[in-house]
Amino acid sequence: MNSLLVNDYKMLLVSNRVQDKVRDKMAEKFPVPSNYDNVPWFSVDAQYHRNTRIITIIAYAHTAEQAQYAANVTGEVFSHTVRDVLCLDNVKIIDPAKLPEQRYRPKLHVNLVVGFLSGLFLGGLIAFTLAFMDQTIKNPDQVESYLRQPQLGTIPWVMDQEKNNALYKCLEEHSYYDFIEAL
Repeated sequence: MNSLLVNDYKMLLVSNRVQDKVRDKMAEKFPVPSNYDNVPWFSVDAQYHRNTRIITIIAYAHTAEQAQYAANVTGEVFSHTVRDVLCLDNVKIIDPAKLPEQRYRPKLHVNLVVGFLSGLFLGGLIAFTLAFMDQTIKNPDQVESYLRQPQLGTIPWVMDQEKNNALYKCLEEHSYYDFIEAL
């Protein structure tokens, strides 16, 4: 029976009936930033503890003061709503929200170290995989080792800006002497 009541409380806490009142009270004390069109600038959630009827209200906002105020206002509005909707008078606020003494999230140093190490590991893994999968021939010595035949000569690479008929232009214009001699 307790779990049903707690689930009722949780659903009521995140309902539009409660959240609209909380949003109105938040807007009175903290004006909505102009650059947040239709984007929630705070949110409230509930966490219940097993085998109890106690609910913890968790609030997220841009500042700790806004989160504290949102949690406290949600508790007040929620207790009034429970009295009205469920006709229960035994809902009490146990502890008001307090400002945290240190930042909870994000943990910058941990995130930087984890990001650096995972980037280093993933970069090395990708580089190793690409080098391992590369089957192209890079120098003339590899030709001899793969084919087990002596090398007779090499043909230099000719780049053409227009990229059409590069071989024909080289032979016709006689401008690439190294290429023609290699052929």
